[in-house]
Amino acid sequence: MKKITQTRDKHPARLLNKLVEYCPNIAVTVKWEHDPDAESDWGAEWTKGLRRSAWQPWQSDVCVTIIAGGKLLEGHAYMNGTWEKAKIHPSKSNPDISGYLPQMVEEALDEIAEQGLSMLGTMAYAAILTAQEIVKAELQLRYDEEMNERKT
Repeated sequence: MKKITQTRDKHPARLLNKLVEYCPNIAVTVKWEHDPDAESDWGAEWTKGLRRSAWQPWQSDVCVTIIAGGKLLEGHAYMNGTWEKAKIHPSKSNPDISGYLPQMVEEALDEIAEQGLSMLGTMAYAAILTAQEIVKAELQLRYDEEMNERKT
């Protein structure tokens, strides 16, 4: 089984590797697009002292897919207004979507789970439940790590 390459931030790889290992029939993809609606954010307090040409707004789409009953089912979670340095794609500079990746995966999984056991079938529904537990464990681990860092 191929492991996802570590990035500058260990968290996305850790979560995605666990999902690959325990839920191989579930795929998680992140798509990034330029976000023209966020252009109006420029000029806000956080942009003071920054060059506009050095930054770009992005929208991320976390898509979770699973095949259930011969049908490809998808769940999505979106975040817009993520500003990243220009000339560096956010998949490289911000693979964890500013720390929101687990919550977005959870939201996309929930969207699929809402279809229920009768639509998904036992195997797919069990995989979704397992993936949800993995995400919850990752969120708890991140919280614990943050609390430990604050103590030091």
